[in-house]
Order: sequence, then C-alpha cells, then structure tokens
Amino acid sequence: MGPQETPCLELEFDHFSNPVKFPDMPAIEEHANCNISRELGFNYCHTGLSNRLARDNPLTDSDNEQLRLVCNRDPLSEITEQEKDFLWRHRHYCGTIPEILPKILLAVKWNSRDEVAQVNSLTFQLLTLVFFNSLA
Repeated sequence: MGPQETPCLELEFDHFSNPVKFPDMPAIEEHANCNISRELGFNYCHTGLSNRLARDNPLTDSDNEQLRLVCNRDPLSEITEQEKDFLWRHRHYCGTIPEILPKILLAVKWNSRDEVAQVNSLTFQLLTLVFFNSLA
C-alpha cells in the first residue's frame, strides 16, 4: 500500500473548547479483548464468516510450517492477500515466532479500528514477552 492508497482522516474544528484525545492503552486493550472474544465465539456458532477471524484451535504442523515460510521470506517480498488473511487469522501464535511481527503488521487492515486495537495490544504483549525472554 503506497502513500496515495493509505487511508487518512483529517479533522478541522473551527470552534471546539475541549481537547481531542486518542484513547489510552487500557481502553484500546478493552476494545481488542472484546473483539477477540467475539471472534472466538463466532468460531463456535458460525461458519463461512471470514478468513480473517482468529482461530482458537491448536496450531497444526502445517500451519506452523506455513507461518515459518512466510516469516523467513525476504522482508522486501510482497505477501498475497491470502497470506495476509492467514497471518491475521494466526496472529496470536506469533509469541512462538516473534520474528514474524513485521509480516503481521503488513497483514493489518489499518482502516479497521478493531484490527488496529488488536495489533496494538498484541504488539505490547509480544514486546513484553521478548523483553522477559532476553533476561533469561
């Protein structure tokens, strides 16, 4: 996605006496947790909804291999929409493959508040995990 294709929102307030604030991290995490709970609930009661819904079933050897193949690919190579959907669907397993984070970031639909909240929370969790693992 190039700069011309990137979604952008510009707001201009002529007269507005209150500050405009970005949500704080607890509000973002709460929104992300609500969305992931909803997605995982869909896995039990709906079929065919979306290829991007999170999966709560164990990671198969084949999925693990595909994650590693995408992760080990040249960082400048493009990933397909199917690979982006696959990465986003398996985003919660990136704790086992922390080096896949840059590819996960490519898979985010940045114009989706839900996905941005989830990747924000996921990135924080992953960075915390990497930090504590480096201390061991």
